[in-house]
Amino acid sequence: MLLGVNDLKALTLLASVLFATSMVCDAQSPQAWVGTWASAPMACPVKAGGPSPGNSTYVNIVRTSIRGKRLRVRLTNEFGTSNLHIQEVRLGLMSPGKLDASKRDLPIHFGGRPFTTIRAGEFVISDPVETRIPELSTVSISLYVPEQPIAIITCHELAVSTNFVGRGNTFKHRKTKMSATSSWYFLSGIDVQAEESAIAVVALGDSITDGMSSTQDANRRWPDVLAVRLQNDPELRHVAVLNAGIIGNRVLRDEIGPNAIARFDRDVLRRPGVKCLVLLEGINDIDWIRSDENVSDSAELISGLRKLIERAHSETLFVIGGTIPPYGGAEGFIDRGNSIRHAVNTWYRTENVVDGIADFDQALRNPEQPDKLDSKYDSGDHVHPNDAGYAAMAMSINLELIRSCAEGHDSPMQRRR
Repeated sequence: MLLGVNDLKALTLLASVLFATSMVCDAQSPQAWVGTWASAPMACPVKAGGPSPGNSTYVNIVRTSIRGKRLRVRLTNEFGTSNLHIQEVRLGLMSPGKLDASKRDLPIHFGGRPFTTIRAGEFVISDPVETRIPELSTVSISLYVPEQPIAIITCHELAVSTNFVGRGNTFKHRKTKMSATSSWYFLSGIDVQAEESAIAVVALGDSITDGMSSTQDANRRWPDVLAVRLQNDPELRHVAVLNAGIIGNRVLRDEIGPNAIARFDRDVLRRPGVKCLVLLEGINDIDWIRSDENVSDSAELISGLRKLIERAHSETLFVIGGTIPPYGGAEGFIDRGNSIRHAVNTWYRTENVVDGIADFDQALRNPEQPDKLDSKYDSGDHVHPNDAGYAAMAMSINLELIRSCAEGHDSPMQRRR
């Protein structure tokens, strides 16, 4: 029997109380909750004249990083302007880019109920699901959203992953045709209950971290390749990698999604188990066709990056600074912007403001023309790497830095203070 909107509202308070109780119990567990997958939420306004996003089933297909004995999901309405009612949520094991309805069969509850209401501007965390999830698993989180007025969907636009949307409740009508989509909807994270030593590394960045121009459904973003590297190291299999990249993201000003400073607490500090940050931001602050909106000089951009680093250090995070890769030949290339890029990279390399450096600039540049990407790493737009370039980025990260973070050593910056 379908529940009405009023029924869902009436049970929201009870669900919140039960959820809070479960969180207290989880905090006393000898095993730790840690993120195994994440995406950074953003607003996707509903197009005028387009189909209603209500009365639809959304299937989000993602790949986890570390394994866990139980899991829970984070559903989000953080950019919604009204309460969001979700009637049914299920977990499944999938193949990348493929939809197998028969495998979407494990129910996910919220406060003991199969439905939830998420207030505008907020998110919810599900009850623990009693199932083991192996490392590097492809899973689906499917949810049915009943008919309701929705003006803005909270999504992640650039998934580089084929997901699906179908009209109606496709859990009940499995033969309903599903349409492919390239975004994730209403889903911002999956946590697992893992060994007590488990931690997470967050990659905070823009479209280069988001994986633009990497192969669809292949999980070739540089954070994905880093996750595989960690799983191949017996001493680092307990380290998760969470991707907090947003296409078009900027340090100082909003563009596509909130700027990095504004979203730092949400996308980094509020993720469970985070101990390490890899920071790669700045290309959109300097590589912008509308040059009047660029940063005025390197001091302005460095000031913004410094705020992010200081905020991370104030929470005892280990910070790895990513140098900004070359972009010579790109549509938005200007000499002033390139000078700012060089100044930022020199600052990272010489001023000891971070605990380690991921020298993406050095890993990707053309040795003969260092202001350009090496052709073997260039996707063709002279800004975004191809699969080989993203792999080179991941391989350029010294795993000893991750090891120091995972072992709980004070960062060099913490020791200096």
